[in-house]
Amino acid sequence: MSVRSLPLLFVLAWAGSAFAQDHPLLSAGPMNAYAEMTEVGVWVQTKADASVRLRYWPQGAASPAKAATQTIQTSAVGDHIAVFTIAGLPFGTKFDYEVEINGQLVPRPYPLRFQTQPLWRWQSEPPEFRVAFGSCAYFNDAPFDRPGRPYGGDHEIFDALAKKQPDLMLWLGDNVYYREADWLTESAMRYRWRHNRAFPGLQPLLGFAQHYATWDDHDYGPNDSDRSFRLKGEALRVFADYFPAVRYGTPETPGTFQRFEWGDVEFFMLDDRYHRTPNRMPVDDERTMLGKAQLQWLKDSLVNSQAVFKVVVCGGQMLNPITHYEGFGQFEAERKDLFDFLAKANISG
Repeated sequence: MSVRSLPLLFVLAWAGSAFAQDHPLLSAGPMNAYAEMTEVGVWVQTKADASVRLRYWPQGAASPAKAATQTIQTSAVGDHIAVFTIAGLPFGTKFDYEVEINGQLVPRPYPLRFQTQPLWRWQSEPPEFRVAFGSCAYFNDAPFDRPGRPYGGDHEIFDALAKKQPDLMLWLGDNVYYREADWLTESAMRYRWRHNRAFPGLQPLLGFAQHYATWDDHDYGPNDSDRSFRLKGEALRVFADYFPAVRYGTPETPGTFQRFEWGDVEFFMLDDRYHRTPNRMPVDDERTMLGKAQLQWLKDSLVNSQAVFKVVVCGGQMLNPITHYEGFGQFEAERKDLFDFLAKANISG
């Protein structure tokens, strides 16, 4: 098994003049979400009410017959988002696809491809794949930005990523940066996501790789946010709308944590905000970054995992013991508990 990773830090500029998606109703996407062996999710956003469907066919097929999804009617109630659940697909197959809005084909100047995972266990060697990952995607937005030089800058990194043609993309947190006006209401949060997701330079990557995500403070709420954030439930709903997944959290414990496999690798995406103790709370053994329920879920999941390689993904630093900045090192008892467990349970990979 070979895994090639592309670590990144995104700092981006908003190019308003390049906003056009060359269709009056297409706002952003399509974006490939999760992919399992027989099912994938695909996300599309329109600018106004519209009927959207996808047509897809196996990559490389001669004179392929195009299958079609159901038609989804977008509306303001759902932030004009259409999420297609395409099920009953063959294992290990790459598909080309296209988008129709109100019955009209919307050509893209870049390839659109989604894929299912192969059924390889007991049948073949694990598949090779390419994974990219990154965090901290800041897009300038003049009315909301602080005085002086804005934080955003070059955006060519997305072009470089798309050219590498990764199979999946992991978004590690701060995938948007809420401004002071954004974290006060759900509608303002949605504006920030809608604004950023429509960035033209992002679209080729969205339409080629499968995308998985967790958050950190800036796409959850204010800077250094914790469990006290009053709109954390709304923030989770918005996040899940913009990064569809098979499941976030558990029925009993909300959050952006999830687990999924790709080949002989299993990824464990953690939520370091929803259950987090406030930074200025007195230091004691009850301080938590993950919360008791999520920590137990992680332990159970690691023990249960059959994957050769296990990748734990978090929006904050996990291994660094330094406590000057935010990280797992500020939660000494919980950090020791997890690391002692890894050794005692002999978690490999």
